[in-house]
Amino acid sequence: MYKEVRFKSLQAASPERAAALLAKAQAQVDRTWKEYKYLAERPF
Repeated sequence: MYKEVRFKSLQAASPERAAALLAKAQAQVDRTWKEYKYLAERPF
């Protein structure tokens, strides 16, 4: 993710904020993954 300039510049300017936003984004990805997994595995 830090290969893109927008993320690298955020990391350089504010490492704490970058880490917080990365954690928030990862939590959203995990939540979405669980929802899709639930939908894929539920019986119809």
